[in-house]
Amino acid sequence: MRRWPYGRRLCFSEDLKEELRKPLGVLYVGDVTSSSRQAVEAILARGAEPVVTVGDVTTSSFIKQDLKPKTAIVDYRFERVDFRERVDFSGYRVVRIRNPAGCISPEAAEAVFSAVQDEGSVVLVVEGEEDLLALPAILACGDGGAVAYGQPKTGCVVVFVDGAARGRVVDILRRAGFT
Repeated sequence: MRRWPYGRRLCFSEDLKEELRKPLGVLYVGDVTSSSRQAVEAILARGAEPVVTVGDVTTSSFIKQDLKPKTAIVDYRFERVDFRERVDFSGYRVVRIRNPAGCISPEAAEAVFSAVQDEGSVVLVVEGEEDLLALPAILACGDGGAVAYGQPKTGCVVVFVDGAARGRVVDILRRAGFT
């Protein structure tokens, strides 16, 4: 069983936050509907498992297209405004976690690892900010998994997880001073 390797809260410098605004995987450009459709098609074509979605709009878009992520990470907010569209999480185990903005708390990261490795489907409802939880999701997925998240005003990003993808995340964390 994979575990989050850091025992303390990770907070990122403005430089690293700026770097993290660049896609970590394949960017599917377009409005929400077209970019998420492209992303779902690519995930299905590869047979990627597990699928993790990060963010309310990405999660909602995938479920509308009948791709139910194994793990969904949401905060019921979109661009710092309440996300009014509620998703039907029937069949999901709901876990509430806290994660401060601009950081990754060890508790939230461990919850991501547990959710990804759980036998069933899990939705993590984050009090705080969920964006950076894509990083532990990438580390938690085995080869062949996919982590999808929204790229503001651009489209949808899918990280097809393999050793290289996990290595990029480890490098980002190392440059943040966490080894």
